[in-house]
Amino acid sequence: MKKRIQDMDVRNKTVLLRCDFNVPVSNGAIIDDSKIVESLETIEYLIKNNAKIVILSHFGKVKKEEDKEKYFRASG
Repeated sequence: MKKRIQDMDVRNKTVLLRCDFNVPVSNGAIIDDSKIVESLETIEYLIKNNAKIVILSHFGKVKKEEDKEKYFRASG
C-alpha cells in the first residue's frame, strides 16, 4: 500500500520535501515545467495544513569536467 502525504499528520510540522525540479532549459527559459506544476498540489496541501516546508532539489548534471565550473561556481 502506497502512503500519500494526505495519509500523514503534517499539521504544524516541518516537512522535508524532495522534488525533482531538474527541468529542461534553453537560453535561460524553462521548456517543460510539468515537474514543477505536478508538485504544486503537494506544496499547497502542506501550506493549507500549516506545515513548514523545506524543499530539496537539484539543477543540472555533471557530465564532463567543464560542468563543474558551470554548476559549482563559487559566488563572490
